[in-house]
Amino acid sequence: MQFIKVKAHSGNDHNDNADQLAKTSCHLPLPVSGGPDDLSSVPPPPPFPLPSHGPTQPKVSMTFPLTQPSKPTAKHTFRKNSGYITNCVSLNDLYNCFKPRLNPPDLQSSHFNMDCLHKQNTRAHLQDHTSPPSCFPMLNSEVTVPDIKQVKSYLSLHPHSNTSGIDNSTYSLIMDLNNSNLCNLYCKVPTAWLITLLSALPKQGKDLSDANNYCAIVLESCFLKFGTLLVLHKLTNAAELSNLISLSQNGFHTGHRTHNNAFILCSLIEHTCKRNQTLFVAFVDISNTFPSTNHNGLWNCLKDLGLTGMYYDWLQNLYTDMCFHLVLGNTVSDDFVTGSGVLMGDPASPMLWNLYLSTFSLPNHPDNMVINGTCISHLEHANNMVIISTLASGLQRHINELQHWCYDNFLSLSPSKLEVMIFGNMCL
Repeated sequence: MQFIKVKAHSGNDHNDNADQLAKTSCHLPLPVSGGPDDLSSVPPPPPFPLPSHGPTQPKVSMTFPLTQPSKPTAKHTFRKNSGYITNCVSLNDLYNCFKPRLNPPDLQSSHFNMDCLHKQNTRAHLQDHTSPPSCFPMLNSEVTVPDIKQVKSYLSLHPHSNTSGIDNSTYSLIMDLNNSNLCNLYCKVPTAWLITLLSALPKQGKDLSDANNYCAIVLESCFLKFGTLLVLHKLTNAAELSNLISLSQNGFHTGHRTHNNAFILCSLIEHTCKRNQTLFVAFVDISNTFPSTNHNGLWNCLKDLGLTGMYYDWLQNLYTDMCFHLVLGNTVSDDFVTGSGVLMGDPASPMLWNLYLSTFSLPNHPDNMVINGTCISHLEHANNMVIISTLASGLQRHINELQHWCYDNFLSLSPSKLEVMIFGNMCL
C-alpha cells in the first residue's frame, strides 16, 4: 500500500492564509501559568442565584421547539401531504394575503413614509421608456455566445432544479439548444415567460390556518431564469468593479463566505474583552424582504448606481408586465399584477436586494466600534443584520436610524426576532 499526500485546497488564498496563520500560532509561547490567558486556571463563574419567586427568564432565547412536535413539520407537510395544506387554508385567504403583500403600501393606512413613496413613484414615471446607456461597458453590450456559454457552464457546475414553469420548459432542454439561437431569444421578454405561478410554502412551526404564516414561492419559466442568470452575471461584474455592495454584506456576495461575519463578530468580542470594554450587539431581521422590495424604489436605486442600459430595461419590462396566478392543490386564482417584490427563487433576486440595501449606512460616531482603524457598526447576511455599538445609547441610536431607513424604503423590522446581547465588562 502506498500513501500519496494530496494538498486539498491548493491555490485557495483563504485556506492557504488560514494554514499559515495556524502554523504561526503553533510557535507562540504558552500563556503564563495562572495568568488571565491561562484557561486551565480560570475559576468557574459564580452560580446564577434563582429568584425566590416569579418565573426565571433565559439569558438568550431561541425559537427551536424544546420537544418533538406531534404533528408533521411544515416542511414535510408541504412536500408529502399537500392535501393537508389545502384543508388548513383556502385559496381565497392566500390570495387576499399575497396580493397586498406583493404591492405597494396603502396610501391611507400605511405606516411608511408616504412622501418618499410619492417621490419614488413620480421619479420613476418621469423616466423615458428606454434608459440611458450605463457607465459600465458590460451593461451596454448585447448577449453574446460567450455569455450563453458562461451561464451553461454555471448551471453545469451548480446543482439546479429541472422543475418547469407554465411553459413546461426545463434547463435540460435549454442546455441542448444552439447558443446563437439563445442569443437572439433574449432580445426581449416573450409573453409566455410573463405568466408566473405562485405556490404557498408554510413556515415551520406556525399556525397553518393563518394565511400570513405562508411564504410565496414563484414557479417561473426556466427560459426566464436562464435570462435572469445572464443579467445576474453582468450586474455582478459591474457591482464588483465599483464595489457597489457594502463589505458588511455577507449574503449572496461574490468572494464572501457564510462564516465571514461570524468571524468578524468574534474578533470584535475578543477585542472588547481584552481591553476590558463593553460591546452592545443587536440581532435584527427585516421582515418579508423580497416581497416588500418596492419596484419604483429599486429602479431609481439602480439608476443612481449607474446600472442602466438594455438589461435595466429588460428587467423593468419583465416586472412591469409579469402577471401571477396563485395555485393551491387543483385550484388556480385569477391573475394579478404586483408593484413590489422581487421574484422569490429567481437567480437575480438576491443581487437586486443587495443593491437595494446598499443605500443603507450608519453615520460615524464616537460610540462606534473601531478595530485596526476600521469602523464596524453593522453587518448583514441578506436581510439579517447585526447592529453594533460600545454604548447602549449608541446601539439604540443605530436601531432608530435603521428603523428610519426602513420607514423611508417601505420595509419593516420584525420585533419578535430582535435579540440584544452584551459582551465584555458588564460593570461599565
